[in-house]
Amino acid sequence: MDELKPVFHVTSDLESVKKMRGSKYLWANPVPTYQCIGETTIPILFVGLPCQVIGLKRYLKNRGISDEHITYVSLRCHGVIKTKIFKDYIAWIEQITKRHIINVKFRSKVNGWKGVGLGFTWDAEYGFKFSVFYKPKLIKDYIKKRNVSPACKNCTRDRNDSDITLGDAWGIHPTLKNKYGTSIVETNTWKGYELFKSIAHKLRWNFVPSKAADILADSDKIGLLKVADTKNFGNLMMSSNFMTYMKAVCKRAKFVFIEEDSAQDVIEAATGIKDGVDYRSVKQSPLEFFWRLVNPEESNLVQTFADCKHVVILGGDYLTNRWKYRSWISNLVMLNALNKCGKHVRVISNTVGPFPLLLRPFIKFVFNNLKSIWCRDGDSWTRCCDIGVRKNVYYAPDLAFLPLHNELKYDMLEKLKKTYCTIVISGMWSQYARTYKEYVNGIKRIARKFYDYTGKDIIILSHSKSTVDIQLAEDIVNGEENMYFAASKFATPSSVRNILGNSYLNVSFRMHGAISSLTKGVPVVAIAYSHKYKGVITDGYDLPELVVNKHSRRDWNYCVQEAMGTLRYVLKHRKMITRQINKVNNKITIKDTIMPMFKIMEDEE
Repeated sequence: MDELKPVFHVTSDLESVKKMRGSKYLWANPVPTYQCIGETTIPILFVGLPCQVIGLKRYLKNRGISDEHITYVSLRCHGVIKTKIFKDYIAWIEQITKRHIINVKFRSKVNGWKGVGLGFTWDAEYGFKFSVFYKPKLIKDYIKKRNVSPACKNCTRDRNDSDITLGDAWGIHPTLKNKYGTSIVETNTWKGYELFKSIAHKLRWNFVPSKAADILADSDKIGLLKVADTKNFGNLMMSSNFMTYMKAVCKRAKFVFIEEDSAQDVIEAATGIKDGVDYRSVKQSPLEFFWRLVNPEESNLVQTFADCKHVVILGGDYLTNRWKYRSWISNLVMLNALNKCGKHVRVISNTVGPFPLLLRPFIKFVFNNLKSIWCRDGDSWTRCCDIGVRKNVYYAPDLAFLPLHNELKYDMLEKLKKTYCTIVISGMWSQYARTYKEYVNGIKRIARKFYDYTGKDIIILSHSKSTVDIQLAEDIVNGEENMYFAASKFATPSSVRNILGNSYLNVSFRMHGAISSLTKGVPVVAIAYSHKYKGVITDGYDLPELVVNKHSRRDWNYCVQEAMGTLRYVLKHRKMITRQINKVNNKITIKDTIMPMFKIMEDEE
């Protein structure tokens, strides 16, 4: 645009071509360009609106000029804004802001496609300044065709008059969405197809069939489920280690990460992987369960994973707790829907079972159709075998036992090694105590006794970056001496593990806090709210003395007393316990975890 007026340019310079990019919802006079094109026979790429493409064709035909050297590209058009309305709008903005506008971006994507807006470059006192207006009236009226030129409202021009049509891919399938927008390229003629084919190797593109259900699944693409909450360090450790080690074993592996909040920056920091990861969300619908049950291909979940050959359910206790029938039914229907649509579904690093008695036939049916189930403890493996699921069940240690990305490259607290102790708290206070206050006071009692036993400062570390966990940590340290809150709001899995690894002794109310302590060779007293601790710690390390079982919310005070007694025991036998921990750690390698699972994937292809 020259002086806020769009014009056609003719150039062979790529740097000049870059200036032509960007949406312009205004009319530009193409006649001078027609005249220039009519005077040359060199290959030309003409880009314009459908009516401007037709205009050029008529101009050349009327003068008997061949257009064999011209490739026509039209833009998907919604019309052009009346010039007077645009000028009046700019004048109004300048009047209320007292600034001069020197450039306009109709579709500014500085904050990604979801935050697209009308961008202005101002002539500021000390240089140029850029601002974005979101959902301004000018664009709202344009979308509803209130301010477009009268000729545009009744336009019937067919965009297929061109060789290629370009536009925004509105309504594109979720698998093909991109943070900064996805474009659509329609090849309307053989000339257009040959041109696109010649440059396709330089682009990131997908062929889109007429039906989303026909999208070809990529055998290298793996969808990740049940780790969407990246504020939770356990989820982040599982997902980052799976992606990091799978990428190390198979360079061509690609991932689809289902996120709750924006996860790209978090995952990139945790894994170092910047390419080959698509971030998507599953659209929630009241009918989602119905579609998964009756017609899985219509469900949002299956459509989101349409281009994935593999789907992985990463660690946790989603397939446990015999009393939660509603949760079991929801997860089984989800797994069955993915199976029906030809996905290779794997459950990895999970505690599995005990199973609800009435659902065991359905569980057996669904589990036997999974590609593999990787249990993180022997009890889970036995429970699967007991209900008749044997051929696809394997054992492998929890993925969080493996070193994290960048964990071995730096150690922030090496100078403070063994000068403090750590308590990993859980925001799920209702799993332990009847009231929030009772839970806080119980942890305070444990922390005070911890200090009395060791004489070392106590670090309170939250298991999640959630507001609940952070507030809980602040309430615990409030008014206490020798007790400090490690600001996990800005932490990464590696930095959290380094805090635990340099500690003298730890107490953990969460599974992966305990695992991080153990994998660094630091004894930990694990306050168990679930039977999963037995399989991973009691049996896995043959150290039942490290686990304090909380049987119900009513026995919280008894649990606190038992934790204090366990702390005293662990301190007394610390060297013996440390030797046992290191003995088991030396047996846990990538050979036992990722490599066997990857080989099975290879054998299936």
